[in-house]
Amino acid sequence: MEKDVRSTRDQILFNQMADGYVNKDKIKSSSCARKHRLVSTIKSISNHNILRILEIGCGAGYSALYLKDSYSEFVGIDHSLNLVLHARNNFNYGNVSFKNISIEDYFPEEKFDVIIAIGVLHHLNDPLLVLRKLKKMLTTGGVIAVNEPTTGNIVVGVLRRIRKIIDKNYSNDQVEFSSNQLSEIFTQADLKNIKCVPQGYFSTPFAEIILRPVKIFYALAILAVQADKIIESYFGRALNKLSWNTIVTGYRE
Repeated sequence: MEKDVRSTRDQILFNQMADGYVNKDKIKSSSCARKHRLVSTIKSISNHNILRILEIGCGAGYSALYLKDSYSEFVGIDHSLNLVLHARNNFNYGNVSFKNISIEDYFPEEKFDVIIAIGVLHHLNDPLLVLRKLKKMLTTGGVIAVNEPTTGNIVVGVLRRIRKIIDKNYSNDQVEFSSNQLSEIFTQADLKNIKCVPQGYFSTPFAEIILRPVKIFYALAILAVQADKIIESYFGRALNKLSWNTIVTGYRE
């Protein structure tokens, strides 16, 4: 699999901003929202037997902490060396490992029960090619779960375009998929029992931007997360066009 240009640009960007990026998981006002996004993604496969987890684009490795009691082994890969070094320093657990490698170059010997990717597909030139490769890494009955920015909410779209202009650490190469487009990519990758679930109505901005003063915005972030939990549990599908993100899951037969 040939490494794409967008991936290379993102690798350089994330290496440059690694020391600042890790603060998103250290500062409470953003970490609580980031944990909620990840846990919501895992809940979409809550009936699945999770033993070995692979995370593509693991960043500073905080998923290993947020999901600490949910796996027997966690492997995270990221093409940013600086982020992987943070992950290794922060989470030296016996059943956790981090590798500085791109998905294009990763060929593990063991299979995984669950593969997760939070905000990764939209960084790739050929997400279908990546999903086909990930499918081969799954155990029989294994599942891929992704969480992606989605189209549909006009206000969200405008806010994202503004962020691209004012935030120097926000990649201009990112694209957005509709739920139908994501479902189609999973279908073309020959994954089965595909489901799309809207995620994030109020908490997503807190997950991406560190807002100060932290004490005030931490309280607001907690309220946002609680509101999202209620909406996602009871009204998510009815309000899917208002969500920031979409969770998509697909299984290997």
